[in-house]
Amino acid sequence: MTESQELAKPSGGRQISDDPLAMTITSLVNAMRFDFGHKFISVFKDKESLRMYKRRLYSQLRGCDVQDLADGYENFLDGRPEWPPTVPDLCGCVDKCRQSRLKALANQAEAERVAALPPPSVECDPLAMFAEAKAKTDTLPANRDERRAQLLQLHNATLSAHSDKIKHIYAQHEHSCSVGFCKSAGVLSASTKGDGNFYCREHFREYS
Repeated sequence: MTESQELAKPSGGRQISDDPLAMTITSLVNAMRFDFGHKFISVFKDKESLRMYKRRLYSQLRGCDVQDLADGYENFLDGRPEWPPTVPDLCGCVDKCRQSRLKALANQAEAERVAALPPPSVECDPLAMFAEAKAKTDTLPANRDERRAQLLQLHNATLSAHSDKIKHIYAQHEHSCSVGFCKSAGVLSASTKGDGNFYCREHFREYS
């Protein structure tokens, strides 16, 4: 019985010959033996521990794509590890490769679906649309002016209807023009320190 056949034989079950996963695991372990040298030997000191390692991998990775297993081991080596991968480490790398492969297949299927769609039937000519809009605008100046007048009239009517609700703000007493009868705001003063009288622009020249 070959090594791969021994690996593919379930405990207490029938033998599975020419199993791709079993053959891949056997090749993978041989690659580990070469990649890690004496550290591989120190981890798997006897045939029984190595056989259990293979059986554990076979149990956890059953049903996976053998290419994902090979790619997962290569990704593990990219991290420059010092010791051979444990079963959980290798299974995690294989699962990441599987997810990446499924995502790539999904993206490819979506790209093929989009490529198979018919071209859009509606074509847009921005220059023609701009020329048409400009022509309509040039032929209706009177209507535009009339519309503006109507909006202004409506605005004034709204202000008149709600004049009692509009808050009017006037200049406060301390900011009023110093001329007693003037109700305008005092904003101009001859003083440069702010302690002189303030006048509105109409009374500044006369009283300053």
